[in-house]
Amino acid sequence: MDDNRRIFTAFGPNTSAGSTDELRHDYEVWEQLKLDQIVPNNDSILSILNRVKKLDKREELVVSAMKSHVQAFKKHCEDPNFDYSQNQFPIAFSDLILSYCSPGKNNLEKYKAWIVEKSKIKKANIEAAYIFGSALYGAETTDVDLLIKTKATKIEDIKVDADFYEELKEMFYLELGLKLHLKVYSELEKRSYDAFKAKLAKTERII
Repeated sequence: MDDNRRIFTAFGPNTSAGSTDELRHDYEVWEQLKLDQIVPNNDSILSILNRVKKLDKREELVVSAMKSHVQAFKKHCEDPNFDYSQNQFPIAFSDLILSYCSPGKNNLEKYKAWIVEKSKIKKANIEAAYIFGSALYGAETTDVDLLIKTKATKIEDIKVDADFYEELKEMFYLELGLKLHLKVYSELEKRSYDAFKAKLAKTERII
């Protein structure tokens, strides 16, 4: 899973309206990595899941969604015309795995204090901010996932906000030694924000 996430973050297509990462243009590399690494990794994950016999009802739903994703993603790689949009990677599966691997403590208060301070200094136009993913379980090794909903309703304000978030990522890496993986949505993108947040099994609100 970590290998798949690394590949997607580095080479995957940037199709999310809320992402501040630069657009990826080298799709040939992405397509090759899907076949050479992600599909085999997914096959290994599916093999492990098929050997798990004891799951509670919540876990069964999450694992079932992951199995469907693995199968649909592989079909899409074999046939690009196959639509697997209804079987995207279930973020809840990451939370499930991380919850079992958690060391029992996290750095949420440190991240919250840092982000709140920087946001106040820059008078950021933030309505809400949530940490999600590995940082919730103290399992972050390379980055921290942050979902942000801004109050921006004008394109010019969104552009100004984008500059601030690029600066925020740079400062976070320089001061805390981790990448800040942002998902930022304006008021104009509220429907997309609500849809993405609904996919998250667990979050911690910090603003």
